[in-house]
Amino acid sequence: MISLSRHQARRRLVTSYLDTEACGRRSHLLAWELAHLLQSRRVSSVELTERMLTKIYKHDGTIRSFVRVADNARATAEEVDKEIKRGMYKGYLHGIPIAIKDNYLTADMPTRAGTTAPDISFPLIDAAAVTRLRQSGAVLIGKTNMHEFAWGNVTPPTRNPWDIERSAKEL
Repeated sequence: MISLSRHQARRRLVTSYLDTEACGRRSHLLAWELAHLLQSRRVSSVELTERMLTKIYKHDGTIRSFVRVADNARATAEEVDKEIKRGMYKGYLHGIPIAIKDNYLTADMPTRAGTTAPDISFPLIDAAAVTRLRQSGAVLIGKTNMHEFAWGNVTPPTRNPWDIERSAKEL
């Protein structure tokens, strides 16, 4: 039996997380575990962000959970990595890729609040919660699907990522 040090075991777990291809395979780390790895620079925000974007582009055509992917996610992750490298670590969300619902206003992504109705527009400004996420160093990777205007009348056509034959509302 091979004995691994804690560092080797943790590195193997992160490598497993980053290399996992199957959408339905649950090999993941908790946000605080990723935060520790980011702070110690054993994994980069760019690696995490690219991994998430790869999964989104590969699987979201079927799952339909994202309505918008952030154009600047990779650039933001690069800036975050530079901050962490300079010792400017901001806390547990610094460098963590995060998606937000489409009812949060953002300055860099249009908000539709789950509607396809024409002639409805929202200002391109950051909501207070989005501002706090950005200040904490989170990497916004996109906006997710939701009930129209959060009313709950019409369920969006999002599929269950662990069983794509089921919709999200069947959970």
